[in-house]
Amino acid sequence: MAATLEAPPSRAELARGANLSERSLNRRFQRDLGQSPARYRQSLRHARARDLARHTDLGLDENALRCGFSSGSALSRVLLVSTRVV
Repeated sequence: MAATLEAPPSRAELARGANLSERSLNRRFQRDLGQSPARYRQSLRHARARDLARHTDLGLDENALRCGFSSGSALSRVLLVSTRVV
């Protein structure tokens, strides 16, 4: 999943690649990682975006595109919500 953040495979494609049904794929993700495939992919995207911001000179828009977000503002909104402390 981490290698395909810019154009991630669908859940059906992931399941086929693992020779599992989509339901079995979801259950294994929940059992082994404690989260759904979509939530896991989102956490990979966040981590990659933070890493790129810290270790490259890429602008926000380029960083966002490399992590599978549609724009820099989309990335900003997602990171703001995910890091907000209530």
